[in-house]
Amino acid sequence: MLIFIALVVGIILFIYSDKKNSRLLDEKTLRPMSEWFVIAANSSKRQQRLMSWSILHQACHTLAKQGHIYEQDFKKLMKTKGFNPANFVFSILDEAEKINTNPDINNVDIQLSKIWETGQARNFVANSIVIILTKKTALFPGAHQLVLLAHSSAGPQINWDNK
Repeated sequence: MLIFIALVVGIILFIYSDKKNSRLLDEKTLRPMSEWFVIAANSSKRQQRLMSWSILHQACHTLAKQGHIYEQDFKKLMKTKGFNPANFVFSILDEAEKINTNPDINNVDIQLSKIWETGQARNFVANSIVIILTKKTALFPGAHQLVLLAHSSAGPQINWDNK
C-alpha cells in the first residue's frame, strides 16, 4: 500500500513539474528574441532542445492561425528521423537572415533586424519562417527550403555561440 501511495504521489509530482516546465518554456517565447536567444545560447543542449520545441510549437500555431501553413504538415517536419529542434531553429534564423538581407530573393516587408530586440521570440521565429516560405527563387521554393532545413537539422547539436 505504501508503495502504491508513493507511486501515485510521484506521478502527480511528475505531471505537475512537467506542466510547470512547459508553461515556463512557453512564457520564455513571450520575451524579445534577443533575450530568448541569449537564454538559449547559455543553456544546456537539453534545455536548448526543449526551448526550441516550445518556440517551434508556438510559431507553428501562429502561422496556422494566419493561414501560412497547415499545423499538421509543420508537425510532420518535426518528426523527421533524427530531428533536432535546436538545430532547426538555429537554421531557420540563419536562413531567414540571409534571405532578409538579400533584396533579390526577399519577398516580404519584414525587417528582422528591427524586431530582434523588441519582437516576441515566437513571433520572430514565425516571421522568419514566413520569410523562408515566401522566398523568391526558381531553384528551391520556400516550402522545399524549409523541408531541407528540417532534414539537415538531424545529427549532433550545433554550437549556438556562432550566432
